[in-house]
Amino acid sequence: MVPTLVPSLPGISALCRMAYQKSPSYLWQHASGCWFLKRPIPPSLQRHYINETTGKPRTHVVESLHTHSRAEAEKLKRTGLRLVEAEFARLSSGRMAIAPSRHDVRMMDLRQSIAQATALDGARTIGEDESRWDDPFGIGILQDMASETAQAMSKDVGLAASQTAHQLAVQPGRLSVKEALADRHKGASLREQTKAAEVKALTDLLEFMRAPDCLPEAITDEIAAAYVDTLNDGKLSHATKKGRLSCLGRLWGMKKVKAQLKKGATNPWREHDLKGRRKSTDEVTEETGRVWTPDEMVKILSAPAATDGRKRTYTRALFRELHVLGFITGMRLDEITSLRRLDVTQDEEGTVVNIRKAKTGAGVRAIPVIHAAAVAVIARRIQALTDPAGRLFGECVPGGPDNKTSWHVSKAMGRDRDRLGLSEVTFHSTRGTFMTLQENAGTNVVHVQRYVGHVIDSVMHKDYSAGSSVKTLRGVASAAQYPVQVEAEFERHFATCPQQEIAAAQHGALARVDAR
Repeated sequence: MVPTLVPSLPGISALCRMAYQKSPSYLWQHASGCWFLKRPIPPSLQRHYINETTGKPRTHVVESLHTHSRAEAEKLKRTGLRLVEAEFARLSSGRMAIAPSRHDVRMMDLRQSIAQATALDGARTIGEDESRWDDPFGIGILQDMASETAQAMSKDVGLAASQTAHQLAVQPGRLSVKEALADRHKGASLREQTKAAEVKALTDLLEFMRAPDCLPEAITDEIAAAYVDTLNDGKLSHATKKGRLSCLGRLWGMKKVKAQLKKGATNPWREHDLKGRRKSTDEVTEETGRVWTPDEMVKILSAPAATDGRKRTYTRALFRELHVLGFITGMRLDEITSLRRLDVTQDEEGTVVNIRKAKTGAGVRAIPVIHAAAVAVIARRIQALTDPAGRLFGECVPGGPDNKTSWHVSKAMGRDRDRLGLSEVTFHSTRGTFMTLQENAGTNVVHVQRYVGHVIDSVMHKDYSAGSSVKTLRGVASAAQYPVQVEAEFERHFATCPQQEIAAAQHGALARVDAR
C-alpha cells in the first residue's frame, strides 16, 4: 500500500476526538461527523513518510474512511489497518521502501510518450523543412520531464532507484526485464509452475531495487551481489535461493537480453555463493523420498490429535485420510486435494476416481478404487458435501506460485512429520511405497504405470494404444494390500465400507442440495 495521506485538517487536535476509549483503536471522528483512520508511524519509519508541504517526516498515517456511520467505519478500519501494518512490515524488513505510485505511473507514461514521439520523428519525410523546429515532437521536453520526475522520486526511493527509472523512461526502444520475461513466456511450452517461479523471482528482484521495471543493463554485478546477500541473510532455503538465481539466469541468457548488454558482458546471476544447508544427491527430496516402512505407516496413521486446544484447519484426521489415499492409490497430493464430487463415479463393479487435474497429460486418467479404507474416506467426504460440484477436501486452500490446492497442506504435513520424527519420508514417498508394493506383488508394470499416471516411453503405448481400461486396472487396485499391522490401522480408523455407500452418499449429497 502506498501511503498517500489525506492533507492535515485545520486545527485537527481541536476538531478530532477518540471514537473509543479502547486503546489503540486508531479510529477518529471529525467534527463534521466523517470518520477517519489515524495510525501512528513508528519513529524508525517516519523518514519514509514525508509531508510534501513542509518537507518534514509525518508522525501519523491518516486515511479518510468516507463514512458517517460508526459501524461501517469499524469494518472499513480493519482493512485499512491490515494494509498499513503490511507496509510497515515491508519497510522494517529493509526489502522495499516506498515508491510513490504517481511517480511510477508518470515514468511509464513518459516512456510510452517518448517511444511514440521517437517513432514519429524517425518516420518524418526526408525533404521536410526542419529549420523552424529542431524537436518537432517534443522529445527533449519529454526527457526533461523524466529528469524532473526522477529528481522527485529520489527523495522517496533514493538516487539509485530514481536513476534506474529515468534510464528506463528515456530509452523506450530497449527491452525492459519485464518485457523480456513476457516475451520469454509468450508461446513457450513452459509449465505454469515454471512461469510463476520466474515471475516471482523477477518481482522479488525489482522490489529489492525499489523499481517497477528496469533495463537489463541496470543490473550490474554489484547489484546482483547485493541482492544475493539479502537472500543469504533471509530465511529462505538453499534450494529456494538457488531456484531464484536459476530463474534470473535463464532470463539474462535470452538472446534478446544478451544483445542489449555490452559485448563480453557476463551473466550477473552465475557463480554466486549461497548460504544454507545444501541437500546432497543422496538425501531425501519431495520427489525422491524413500518408501515408507510398515512401522512408519502405523506411526503416521495412529498418531493422536493435538491436545493444545488450538483450532486447526489441517487436522490429524485430514492427514490420516490423505495418507490413506496416497498409500492405497498412489495418487499425487495435488491430484487428491483437487478431486471434486463429480470426479467420483460408479460402474457395475464399484468406485471409479476420474483424475482431471494432473502434473502431466498421462496423469489425466480414470482409476478404480477397491480397498475398503480408501472407499470409506471417499464416502465420508462425499457425505459431508453440500455443493454437488465441491471439492472433497475443501479445507485445502490453494496457494503457492501456481495456486495448487496441495501447497499449504503439504507444508503442514511436513511440519507434522518432523514432530513425529519422520523427516526421512515425504508424502510423495507414499507414491513410491505403492509402486514398490505393486512390483513385489508381480503386477503388470504397464498397468501400474497407467494406474499412477506415468508416461510410457514406447511407440506402441505412447502413439498407438488408447490406454488400459478401468476393468484392466482393477488388478492393480486389488493388489494394494499392506502388512497385517498396517491393514489393522486402516480398519481401526476406517471401518469396512461397502461400495454401495459411495452411491448412497452421492445421492444423499445431491438430495440435500436440491432440498435447499
